[in-house]
Amino acid sequence: MSAGQQITTTTPPQPGSRVSWAPDGTWVAIAAAQPGAWIGDYSTVGVLTTLSAEPGPPGWSVTNSGPVHDVAVSPDGRLLAVAGARTGVVSAQDGALRFGFEGIWAESTTFSPDGRRAAWWGTDVFNGMRQILWAADVATGQKRGPWDWQSGNASVVFSPDSRWIAAPGVAGIALVDLDTQSAAIVPIARGTTNVAFSPDGKWLAAGCWDGTIRVHAFPSLLPGPVLRPDADLHVGGVVFSRDSRWVAGVVEPGVGVYRVSDGTPRLPALADVPEASKVVFSPDLRRMAVNQTVGDPSVSGFVVLDAATGAPLWQATTPDRVRDVEFSPDGTRIAACGANADSTGFVRVYDTGLEMSRRRVGTITALRTSPAGTPLVAVADDNSSVTVLAAESGAPVARKPVPGGVSALGFADHSQSVVAGGASGVRLFSVVGDRSWKVEQVGIVNGLAVGGPTGEWIAIASGRTARLVRSLDGGNRWGAPVTHPQTVTRVAISPDGRWVATGCVDRRTRLLDAITGAEVMAVEGDGKVLDLAFGSVLVSANEDGVVTIADPAGPAVRARVTRGFGCPLVALSHDGTLLATAWDDGLVLVHDITAQPAEVRRLTTANPATCLSFAPGGAVLCLATGGPVVLLTDVRTGHDVALLRHPKPVRHLAFSADGGLVATACDDDVVRVFAVGTP
Repeated sequence: MSAGQQITTTTPPQPGSRVSWAPDGTWVAIAAAQPGAWIGDYSTVGVLTTLSAEPGPPGWSVTNSGPVHDVAVSPDGRLLAVAGARTGVVSAQDGALRFGFEGIWAESTTFSPDGRRAAWWGTDVFNGMRQILWAADVATGQKRGPWDWQSGNASVVFSPDSRWIAAPGVAGIALVDLDTQSAAIVPIARGTTNVAFSPDGKWLAAGCWDGTIRVHAFPSLLPGPVLRPDADLHVGGVVFSRDSRWVAGVVEPGVGVYRVSDGTPRLPALADVPEASKVVFSPDLRRMAVNQTVGDPSVSGFVVLDAATGAPLWQATTPDRVRDVEFSPDGTRIAACGANADSTGFVRVYDTGLEMSRRRVGTITALRTSPAGTPLVAVADDNSSVTVLAAESGAPVARKPVPGGVSALGFADHSQSVVAGGASGVRLFSVVGDRSWKVEQVGIVNGLAVGGPTGEWIAIASGRTARLVRSLDGGNRWGAPVTHPQTVTRVAISPDGRWVATGCVDRRTRLLDAITGAEVMAVEGDGKVLDLAFGSVLVSANEDGVVTIADPAGPAVRARVTRGFGCPLVALSHDGTLLATAWDDGLVLVHDITAQPAEVRRLTTANPATCLSFAPGGAVLCLATGGPVVLLTDVRTGHDVALLRHPKPVRHLAFSADGGLVATACDDDVVRVFAVGTP
């Protein structure tokens, strides 16, 4: 689908006031309420309903006596917290009440990140119309609080560790420690309109009536930057980016984005979205959604902006007022709700254009993208077959059986053919047409690489041998395979096809002449070779914690990067200036290698990297660590470019030739292709 394409819609009988996504992104919950109902007026009607994120009929719907102002889905997707004339927690399956609070008219609600607690802000109708803040244990319904808190309409939020709740109000920020059940106030003159915790838990920000965004370190509450989107107008919404580096706020003229650490504006001027009241960052970091459109005059709808520039990417214009807008957890969908002119409601789900295609193929063992021409993705699965997909649509282009399983893939012949290596040797087949050949006498293939200006040569590692064959017919280029003392586990070819490199269990990396197969140079280590990368230089990574950079034209060792941990993955930028190394302790280092290696970036990850690749044409590094998130980060600027979220761990990834697309293989057996350029 394309960015801005509407996927599904429903029309509740009351205006939609809030949307909340299920954690798996397959459905949304909607709160609907007639605006303007006075507190305690149970004659008005509210609706709580659900809607699938895919085309089809809406889910269940429950009509309440009194409005439904807010709804939140629990982190496990099993429960809904509801705020309105009927306040409490209900089943996400059918809306059945689990527990509730009589006589409390709530305006906002949320779940704690760990799912153990829910919190609300509202008015105690039966006890002097007190405005209160309170929480409850989800498992038992046991109430914590309440705490008196005066506010116009406080949106309560949890800290990332689930310990604290915060809410805006006339005196500043209310902070409640739910572990000790103690409350405090962060005083702010003229009061606050909304608050937000940063995802890393290090910052607390408030949008204020005096036109500022005030940032405090947390939990110390030391004052940080004071940001001023506008000299007089109050800040209507404040939100952090998912990487906690940026904070955005909405004022009447538009949206401002600022660096959290020092308050530096990210945008040269406010993004021009007049009359907006909410802004939200996309999970992939690259975009913001705002509940109003760009233009003069601005009309109802919502707009998606580039988070780095404030430029509009696309917008949905409508005669209907959008009251809430939210990205799905993976960023591939966006839901908007609001009021129609006839005082009914609407909920619409749109495609964001982030995910270009997806295709379920089975357990994935290898993945490659075409290095030239039409973007294609070749993927091998555990059904002993190789499927070629059109990257932008996900449509199958070819599918071939390969007996015995496939461990390595490559594109050859100007990307017109796919070569596969595995238990049954090596096979090549054309993407369009019927040309094919196979070499079955080589044994189990341990490594495979395609090289030469047009992909005309295929290097094969099997057993103790390395060989170079023609993509035309599978014929050997060398008179005989090059035999090594022990098993060859890695193989690589230089981009110009002049050199072949092998990694061997005997701890040596060998450089071979691609014409003759003669050994040109050997680099010996104290651990087995774990990875190779070939660009203008040859890079070898060893188990002993030594990464060697060699000049094949010398031939000579140019430099080494050494640590006390093994290095299983290396990657070279396409211009040959940057080297990325991933180590067993979870550290990823990036060095500029134009001269002696100079460190330009380091990233610490919770788990060792499983995938490492530079995007073509720049300094963007793509990284996966055995979890559901793929990180794209600009190693020169230090800015994270995108976070691509998946339902399960990612095992393989590859960029398209122009760097505009990245294909990933996830443990849910699905190949996804994402747009990593501006949609």
